[in-house]
Amino acid sequence: MIYEKQDLLLSLKDVSLGYGEKKILRDINVEIRDIVSTQQTLGQVVTLVGRSGIGKSQLFKMIAGVIRRTHETIIGGEIRIGRDQKLTEPGMVGMVLQNYPLFGHYTLRGNLELVCKDKQKVDDYLNLFEIWDCQKNYPNQLSGGQRQRTAIVQQMLCSADLILLDEPFSGLDPVATEKLCQNINKVVNSSEQNTVIISSHILEPALAISDTLWVVGNEFTETGKIPGATICYTDDLAAKGLAWNPEIRRDHRFTEMVDEVRQLFNKI
Repeated sequence: MIYEKQDLLLSLKDVSLGYGEKKILRDINVEIRDIVSTQQTLGQVVTLVGRSGIGKSQLFKMIAGVIRRTHETIIGGEIRIGRDQKLTEPGMVGMVLQNYPLFGHYTLRGNLELVCKDKQKVDDYLNLFEIWDCQKNYPNQLSGGQRQRTAIVQQMLCSADLILLDEPFSGLDPVATEKLCQNINKVVNSSEQNTVIISSHILEPALAISDTLWVVGNEFTETGKIPGATICYTDDLAAKGLAWNPEIRRDHRFTEMVDEVRQLFNKI
């Protein structure tokens, strides 16, 4: 596919995080640019991988602007989003957590209308994500997949064009995993500015729908581990021809890439 990368949509410059004397993240410098194609609408999907406890969730919270500087929290660098590259603030970035938090005393539709008063827009998303038939149900009456789709739509309605998905594939069976991949594609392909960052330790489904890979890990010198994790490896899957192909998992190059990423975990 012919495409080009244009305006910056997200930039992290010299980002670091520490609590007291403990350094969690350091020297993170990555960016996401708008992918534009004349053939079809393309959003951006980035997969962020790393071992459990390495700092992926903390990085997500920094991008979402919900970690603030205190006398114990040390924050460095800048995180800017959108074509105008504004400093990130709470509410500008949607973040869907693993437990899909919804207000239990509101119906599915009520949860969406809390953040968006445009009824037609709500209707459009209810249809797009196939949750129209259960819009009058309360969260405790929804399946896990319905709750997840509702949480994604809620964040799309109340935030900018950037959505963070924290471990979205955990606990899903193969059918539900494939359905979620389809829904993520719906999100990103509804606007070229839409961007989804997936934090996951389940590699295949995330990488199969991604155009970019970021790996969070530790780096080492001759004297030992450098304090704080960083983005120690990135890969442009689109440039390799490993993006936007629904049959990508049948491609031996994709299988080899997944194996290479797994091997990275033994080094970081």
